[in-house]
Amino acid sequence: MISIKISSTNKETDKMNYETVNITPEIAEQYIGSNCSNRKLNKKHVLFLSSEMKSGYWKENGQSIVFDINGNLIDGQHRLNAICHSGCTIKALVCTGAETSVMATIDNGRVRSRGDVLKIEGFSYSNVISTASNILFRFDDGRLNHPKFELSNSSCIQGAKQIHEALTVEWCGKWSDKIYKATGLNKTQSCAAIILMAINYSKADVERFIGFVIDGGDYSKSPTISMPRIAAQKRSGNQKVYRYYYFLLFIRSFELWLDNKQMIVVQDKILLESMPKLYKKYSSNINW
Repeated sequence: MISIKISSTNKETDKMNYETVNITPEIAEQYIGSNCSNRKLNKKHVLFLSSEMKSGYWKENGQSIVFDINGNLIDGQHRLNAICHSGCTIKALVCTGAETSVMATIDNGRVRSRGDVLKIEGFSYSNVISTASNILFRFDDGRLNHPKFELSNSSCIQGAKQIHEALTVEWCGKWSDKIYKATGLNKTQSCAAIILMAINYSKADVERFIGFVIDGGDYSKSPTISMPRIAAQKRSGNQKVYRYYYFLLFIRSFELWLDNKQMIVVQDKILLESMPKLYKKYSSNINW
């Protein structure tokens, strides 16, 4: 059994002690028993952290499990519950002897976004690639509509590396820039569609399609003409559109163009109803 020992010396000198501990599920459960006045447990966040641990994405980063001078757990309840849920043993710093008043200062820092971590890793177009990756992550899982189904920072890095190996992030960012400047199509949704189509067809096909869009079309009533017009109508009319409308519009237009078909209008209902078929037909082939 592991006990949290707070010496009288800590109380008198206001010093905190740090120790690196291999926290097993059994130790985590005992630590949780000292959780007397923490915030309400977020079960979804526990499941998320548990998934990170089981997938091997969890890293020792110096963030500590913190106990106050009375032995009460004041930081780390979600990590500890995730250890119990995952069955993993995680190495972490354990801090004892913190003042009881410091709880109000915990978790007040700005959280690093997916774009932040990709930039730190040296990826160009970091914000565009990170958001496009999150769209593809949801798409691959068949949960594009799920507002709280989010890609973790570590999984985003792994995904970006695979995208870079398959296509290069510079290529993805450059062509999403081109389609945005030519049509005003949402850049991140276009980027996600460009990645998906390039992986399932070819980079050359995507480049030709976007090239014709930029040049004003290649045949009468071609999707390369209609897609920019439809997107412009949506924007100019301030119409409320489905969150990933432009992602689906790009895919629909590209598919019709590959078959040399015409496109005049695209009803929102048709795009939404196409989603189950698209889930079965396409995959980014990224190991999230």
